[in-house]
Amino acid sequence: MRRPRVAVLDTGVADDHMDLDGQIGEMRSFSYCSTSGGVHNSPAYPIYSTYIKVAPDFSWDGVCSPISEVIGAPALYEPHGTHVSGTIGATGRVGVIGVAPNAEVEAYKVFDRVLLPAGTIPPEQGGDFILTAFEGPLFDAIVTASNNGYPVISMSLGSTFDIRDGRASYLAWQRVTQYANKKGTLIVAAAGNSSLDLNGTTVNVPSDLPTVLSVSATGTSALGVDDSGNLVAAGPDVLTFYSNFGAPVDVSAPGGDLGPAFDNAAHLILSTYIFEFDSWAQDLEGNAVLAPAGSFGWAWFAGTSMATPHVAAVAAQVRALHPTWTPGTVRSWLKDHAEVVGPRQQFGAGLVNADLAVH
Repeated sequence: MRRPRVAVLDTGVADDHMDLDGQIGEMRSFSYCSTSGGVHNSPAYPIYSTYIKVAPDFSWDGVCSPISEVIGAPALYEPHGTHVSGTIGATGRVGVIGVAPNAEVEAYKVFDRVLLPAGTIPPEQGGDFILTAFEGPLFDAIVTASNNGYPVISMSLGSTFDIRDGRASYLAWQRVTQYANKKGTLIVAAAGNSSLDLNGTTVNVPSDLPTVLSVSATGTSALGVDDSGNLVAAGPDVLTFYSNFGAPVDVSAPGGDLGPAFDNAAHLILSTYIFEFDSWAQDLEGNAVLAPAGSFGWAWFAGTSMATPHVAAVAAQVRALHPTWTPGTVRSWLKDHAEVVGPRQQFGAGLVNADLAVH
């Protein structure tokens, strides 16, 4: 069997995390402004030490240059891509094991740190900067990954808009995703976290595109403990409170929520983590330690972002077993072998089932 391969388009990946050592293959940045870091000094490392300063009218020239006022900023480590990658291919040597621990993850960094005009975002919502992915880098990354022959692209990201106001953007996304499909690359994408009904004119891209496998997020209504002391789902699957839903959803996967009482982090998804800033944490023995920014650990996250890599990892395993299969065949196979857990509008064909899909 070939080694499963997944191109992760995200915030970058900490390739030197102890549970990802040896799992990260190609590391590339498509961001307008990149910062190198990590053991390989790669621009795809999840560190950001510049801002793109957006003009008051929100104009953007699409170039990392003095015209767009790229300015220095305190270093920020962004854990999202590392968490996603751990769900796919973490080895389990120290903390967690991924869905496909034999997989190779290609780290494609597509996000930029953008400084917005003062007052744009209230301080209680994080201040005036955001991490965002522009369409140019995203399209470039999709085309490059497809041209490089990667069988699966995992995209735990998306943009929601009314198609009546964004038809040009939708058509551009349609063209680039169709290109990937023709090149033999299956795109797996998050359905979105806004509790939206996607049956009307509201669309989420890229997940709503016809050739993309759209993933909603599930939680469990109850937790239990097995004979080894491990947490296990002890109740029926539910659609998470945040997940988008509707006809575009193809399959579902664990995304995590906070449980029926919204008070238990163990209902979330545990994966590899890089600390954004100096933080108090627990070591593997449960002792309180001060973890400096850029150090490694594990964290509980939730979102359709967390559901998507579960599906991408299974899709990559299927492609490794059946390298001649087309993206359409893999999409149909995963849907045909999903576990029906509830309404089609919420879960699509059902919960992705790795055991059935790779038999």
